[in-house]
Amino acid sequence: MALKTFVKINTVNNLSDARYCAGMGVDLIGFNLDEEHPDFMSIESFREISEWLAGVDFVGEFGNTAVTTILDKLELYGLKMVETGNMKIIDILKGEGYHVILKWRLEEIDLLPSGINADFLLLESSTTPDEGQIVGIKEKSGHIKILLASGITEGNVKDLLQSTNAHGIALTAGHEIRPGYKDYDEMADILELLETE
Repeated sequence: MALKTFVKINTVNNLSDARYCAGMGVDLIGFNLDEEHPDFMSIESFREISEWLAGVDFVGEFGNTAVTTILDKLELYGLKMVETGNMKIIDILKGEGYHVILKWRLEEIDLLPSGINADFLLLESSTTPDEGQIVGIKEKSGHIKILLASGITEGNVKDLLQSTNAHGIALTAGHEIRPGYKDYDEMADILELLETE
């Protein structure tokens, strides 16, 4: 399978999502490694899931976790890509050889300084970008690869990608109803819409 745009899946916490998304050809699968988060992925669970997957890169997701903790976790999990909400540690992570996704609130896009050294900028929000935000995204897209994680639906994903010049999208995985049983709902609809012919 192949998709028409770059896709990251956020906060995967079960094998059903991971295998489905890898099979659909997503580029990145994120695992939350913040021990305080309800979707924290233990090293044992990570190994159980990741050994089933091929052709996809993994991302360690953190909030504002201390950089020393992040570096220890990335080494333990054997990851080379990290997502953080802490702009101040990007250069440290890059200096250690990691690829970095900076997670940022869409509503604060105008506050984002220029010259960010991250590989990707993941813009999140609970709403679909408005016209002013679309202009801001388009402007930033000339300087950094943007992943939209805001108000994406089957009905608007293609228009949003075109109007913003975003590099791709980020969708959030869900929970299994019971082990091995999953209702893929809108995530699957979006991925199927983005399949190449």
